[in-house]
Amino acid sequence: MDGIFSVGSFRREFDDKYVLTCPLETIWIKEVPRKINVVVWRLRLNRILTKDNLAARGIILPSDVCPACSRCLESAAHLFLECSTARGVMATIKRRWDKLPDLSSNTDIEELLKGGTNLNSDTERLKYVVIIRAFLWIIWCNRNDVSFNAADYGFIRYQTKSREPKLKQPQFKEVSCENEDAPKGLDLSLLPITTPKLPTTI
Repeated sequence: MDGIFSVGSFRREFDDKYVLTCPLETIWIKEVPRKINVVVWRLRLNRILTKDNLAARGIILPSDVCPACSRCLESAAHLFLECSTARGVMATIKRRWDKLPDLSSNTDIEELLKGGTNLNSDTERLKYVVIIRAFLWIIWCNRNDVSFNAADYGFIRYQTKSREPKLKQPQFKEVSCENEDAPKGLDLSLLPITTPKLPTTI
């Protein structure tokens, strides 16, 4: 030690001496809010309070199924990787940036978190780290909202649906043949009637 304090040196000292039983380092991503870092760290340790972990602690729950799909046992792997809601959200984000992983090929949270190491630049790797943590946070917050505040996943399902643009039908004003401004002696009923063509592209 050179006698100069730094956060990095403190973290390494703390990990080496006091976190000997923890297989993971206490690394926070400074571009991500602290509360998200805490949730991700607990998720990596499988200490996040999903229903299977609560049941393992002897806490009796009315239901142990996933609140998003109502089909499977809620575990961290299911909630963040296997659930149709999580996969739909990731598919929507992936349409914006195709370097994100397909959740159907991910079977481990740690693999998902470290998936951006093969990207070309530091900027892309940081972008991957931030997006993945934001994705995990969104899924966890909405799971809690459904479980404790009687909310639903409607807005997430709505966002993940593909929406096709609808063609607005034009409104035509009906013109009477008895027009006072029309030249006298002109029979407007004899004029040819044409149907306007609607645009085929947007």
